[in-house]
Amino acid sequence: MRAWVVFRKLSHKLVWPGMLVMSLFAGCTDPDKVFEEKFEEANQKITAGEVSSGLALLETLRGERPDDPRVLEALGFAFAEAGRHAEAAEAFTAAAGADPRRPDLPLFAARSHEEAGNLEAAADQYRQYVVGRFDDVTGWQALGRVERARGHHRAATDAFLQVHRLRPSADTAVTLGELFLQLGNLAQAGQWFRQARELDPPGPAEAWLGLLIIDLEEDDRESALARMDEIEERFPGRLDEPPYAQARDEFREWRAAGEERARLAAERAAEAERREAERLAMEEEEALRLETERLAEEEARRAREEALALLEREMEEATREPTVEERVAAKLQRARQFQRARAWDDALREYWEAISLDADRASLWYELSRVLLQAGRSSEAESTALEAIRRNPSREDYHLHYLNAARETQPMRVYLSELERVLAMFPSSYEITLELARAYNHGAFSQSNALRYYRRFLQIAPPTDPRREEVTRQVRRLEAAL
Repeated sequence: MRAWVVFRKLSHKLVWPGMLVMSLFAGCTDPDKVFEEKFEEANQKITAGEVSSGLALLETLRGERPDDPRVLEALGFAFAEAGRHAEAAEAFTAAAGADPRRPDLPLFAARSHEEAGNLEAAADQYRQYVVGRFDDVTGWQALGRVERARGHHRAATDAFLQVHRLRPSADTAVTLGELFLQLGNLAQAGQWFRQARELDPPGPAEAWLGLLIIDLEEDDRESALARMDEIEERFPGRLDEPPYAQARDEFREWRAAGEERARLAAERAAEAERREAERLAMEEEEALRLETERLAEEEARRAREEALALLEREMEEATREPTVEERVAAKLQRARQFQRARAWDDALREYWEAISLDADRASLWYELSRVLLQAGRSSEAESTALEAIRRNPSREDYHLHYLNAARETQPMRVYLSELERVLAMFPSSYEITLELARAYNHGAFSQSNALRYYRRFLQIAPPTDPRREEVTRQVRRLEAAL
């Protein structure tokens, strides 16, 4: 399946479930119904591979409603599937303008620009995306990749520094080392190449080659010779190509005239023994990790089989038409078994069927939302949490769960606003108070507000709360800073 089809299906999963549920309770005018039917027909055509006819129908719908974000987004995916990436980028950009609550749309626009070869526009869209999703490592990686391809090494460096902040890795460290080399900053380049080796010992070949280039630039022959020996031993053949081969031969002739060869050979032997011990330890650790994963997968498989067996037994033993309450209870039981087995799709299907039987029960929406968040579907978790709150707004735990989902989907300022709103509803909630303090303290958003809410937490939290000590340290730090 092509990548754009996957993106379009994922996007629809983020948008449609809540909308389908709402359509059960809110009627629509005849024109709205016709529009929705045409829109569904277009999506079905594209899913079935009839991209051209589906695209034509979507363009007709855009003529009717030029600012409808769903139509614009669907057009973007359809254009991308048809290989018309420039038009896909324009549609995704328009969709982002029509629905500012969807920070993922600039990401799709950026990818389309990149596919179309318009790297400047792609960089602009990636930059817009990371402004709304500042902690999204994928967005920063894409921005850095595009800026590097454009030859904007300073901008690429800034982007990959954010990638390393969010998800440190040897590959990212190597990339930063190479960018600093291109900028002529040998000191910084060396630090990043060494960090790559520390993050993933003994490090990728590129980290060792980067340090060798620095040795050659600084004409440090002793260091370069030692590093060449290491590289040839770890990565055979990597020094056979220019410019390494000529430097290697020249430096070795220089070393042959000295008396240091025997000492260096002994050091290399000792180092090889140490590396072999590290390798064996890593192999043993990897074998243990694989066995642990295998056992976990086996346990999940057994749990799923038990859930399916229970379902089959219940179907065989059914002798009467169950009540709505019994049907809901049965579906909840199966959903929870699938949840324990981490079979998310099966669990979610049972929850949705339970809700179709009793859509006014707030606890069903709340439980569904928790599973969606566990499954990593934060946007759907947020919308279903709001459904639970709409049916029972007095439950503080429902609001706390909604905030957990909103933290994953909303920009920080929107998330702060939601925290303030919920705290106004539950002014004695020390949990929400502490979350507000941490949110304001994150990235030095507002240290004065952070200090005020940390103090409020100390006033209302139970004396036995284990977080009081950490909060007290934060209060002292902020008081000293302010």
